[in-house]
Amino acid sequence: MPACCWWRRRLSWARTKLATTAASSIPGSTTSPAAARPSCVAGAHRPPRSSPPRTEFRSTSAAKLLVATNQVELRRLDNLAERAAVNRLEIERLDAAELRRREPYIRGVAALLVPSTGIIDFRLVTAAMAKHVEAAGGQIQTSTEVDRIDETGDAVTIGAGEQHWSARRLVVCAGLQADRLARLAGIRTDTAIVPFRGEYYQLPAARKDIIRHLIYPVPDPDLPFLG
Repeated sequence: MPACCWWRRRLSWARTKLATTAASSIPGSTTSPAAARPSCVAGAHRPPRSSPPRTEFRSTSAAKLLVATNQVELRRLDNLAERAAVNRLEIERLDAAELRRREPYIRGVAALLVPSTGIIDFRLVTAAMAKHVEAAGGQIQTSTEVDRIDETGDAVTIGAGEQHWSARRLVVCAGLQADRLARLAGIRTDTAIVPFRGEYYQLPAARKDIIRHLIYPVPDPDLPFLG
């Protein structure tokens, strides 16, 4: 049977997703641009047998500002700048005067400008991915909670209530549920995913010119999932 995919609907309230190369990625890690680029583009350094048709999406270009508000955050900002340089990410360092010139209503001692940031509607991206899967003969089963994963020497069976599917290989892209499904598959791990919900605020049209960039705090090492 065709490869089976299950998509668990999560965070359905999120209408947009920030598309940016993280300045905070540790050089050489799997999240750094240098590490991600070959696998995303060439499928582990090897061209795919057949490429899906190119899909165009509307996106909004909105440069990102990481703003330091004190001396502690300033030292962290210096570290982010070093990482960005190693990761070959284009940035611009702004002092307090230049920050105020560009963003009169933002106060800080320094900032990093990341021009490559943009906003895209990720529901459209997901819908396009679904069309490519179905065009290749795949099946998509929605609103279905996977409750068991059984693996033998040459096959893996995925169960959801009274339904089940078998395949030679299983690729789990479960996001916030990845640790739960790992345990279902019998993988022993002490890793747990702790979700945090972030929100963006949009100014009314009459005030849209107050802020010109996406404004971010400098990430706190004790709270690495923020910023």
